[in-house]
Amino acid sequence: MLLKVEVTRHAVERLFERFPKHKKFDARVVANIFESIIKDGVVLRRGNEVRISTSKYTLCCVLNDKLVIKTVLRTEELGEYYKRAIRRGRRERWGNIIFDLDKLEKICKKVERMRDVCKICGISKEQAIIERCNIYGFYVCEYCCVSVGGYSERCRNCPLDIYTNVKSKEEVYYIII
Repeated sequence: MLLKVEVTRHAVERLFERFPKHKKFDARVVANIFESIIKDGVVLRRGNEVRISTSKYTLCCVLNDKLVIKTVLRTEELGEYYKRAIRRGRRERWGNIIFDLDKLEKICKKVERMRDVCKICGISKEQAIIERCNIYGFYVCEYCCVSVGGYSERCRNCPLDIYTNVKSKEEVYYIII
């Protein structure tokens, strides 16, 4: 069976947020990730909606004449109800899987530009320092970092260095007039 796969920009953006930042992110790598998930994953069908799950990622898709990948989720973040439903799923033999690499390359280049812009306020890299958030995985500027949890424990090794560990106690002085 020949399976044509179309990937939406939203799905590539979600994969980019969940993707390790030290690895290369291009169309061939993205196509290989989606191909391995489709081949090795457990399939749950409900009408023309399809969910394909592996231990790390879950693809939410629509299957008509081709498989359209709508979004990417992290399997560990899904609820117990879905994890129990995966046990009833089954593996499918899709055969050959075909991606439109030209279209996927254009989407990947647009998504790569997300590194240059803050996801919250839209400020560019030229105007402020932009780094990947340790909590959520998307790119934020130094001003918006505080609004997404800039002082939390997970921000200790952040390049923005906002986390401050205050160990001193405050002293209260009363002035009597």
